[in-house]
Amino acid sequence: MGEQKITVLFASKAGDPSETAQQIDLGLFLQLLHQDNAEIIDMRRSLDYKRSHISKSSGFQLPRTAAEESRYNERLDTMKYIVLYANAGVNEQMHEYAKTLSGRGKKDVFFYTGGFLEWTAAGLPVEKND
Repeated sequence: MGEQKITVLFASKAGDPSETAQQIDLGLFLQLLHQDNAEIIDMRRSLDYKRSHISKSSGFQLPRTAAEESRYNERLDTMKYIVLYANAGVNEQMHEYAKTLSGRGKKDVFFYTGGFLEWTAAGLPVEKND
């Protein structure tokens, strides 16, 4: 699916304009997952991420050094879409991080509301660390 069609789908799902991120369902999340310009961020605890996570996602971790922060920011700057997910629903940490991203000029930030629980219940693949 082309990027223009995805943009139209997201525009039709737009919620409250005061929100820092739009909520998306599994269908839209799957479409974004296959975009090269989308960063998927797992907002669960790092231990949960290490056990298993949605393929192509990165674990949320605040940079510890200026060099780490610079590399992280450079990566995010190359992404058009940023999708945050947790176990299920949207939590305060996701809202706070979306505000941070919005403050950095990121407009296309989304919350995948079904989260990891919906993903695994649907039988979709996860990466596991032993």
